Amino acid sequence: SRAGELLLFIGAAATTAVAPQFAKLHHDGQKETLQRLLSAMGRRVLLLSVPPTLLMIVFSGPLLQHLYGLDYLEGKRVLQWLCVAQFLVVSGGPLGTLLNMSGHEKTHLYGIGSGVAANIALNAMLIPIYGAEGAAIATCLSIVLSRLVLLSLVRHHLDIRPSAFGL
Repeated sequence: SRAGELLLFIGAAATTAVAPQFAKLHHDGQKETLQRLLSAMGRRVLLLSVPPTLLMIVFSGPLLQHLYGLDYLEGKRVLQWLCVAQFLVVSGGPLGTLLNMSGHEKTHLYGIGSGVAANIALNAMLIPIYGAEGAAIATCLSIVLSRLVLLSLVRHHLDIRPSAFGL
């Protein structure tokens, strides 16, 4: 889980650096400038995130064995699923930060809550059948749901396309 979360570092660092600009541009009504900033930042963060994501997915077995020992080698698929989930978070853009910086904190909470609810339900269904890999799949699916909800809320409330893909 911690290894997969390393992928969030690049996006978090970039978002922290420009978050005050999000708020200022939104407050000043400069939606086009905000859109350009988000698109440029999203593409850069995505480009920086692809290599470590691919490395962690392709070499998950050797990485786990080297860092944690043979006992953790069975967590290879778990790490792969969590890397996919974290890559989706990064590629979707700074959805929560955008909502928070524009005065939509409760809306952000709704998006996160949808993911938490889905995670609880999916874990209850998948862990008894698939064990740790089921938990990783549940996490990945609940992150996808939460990010889709947050993406639609950002599009609805702010009318901007925050993802690296222009979605």
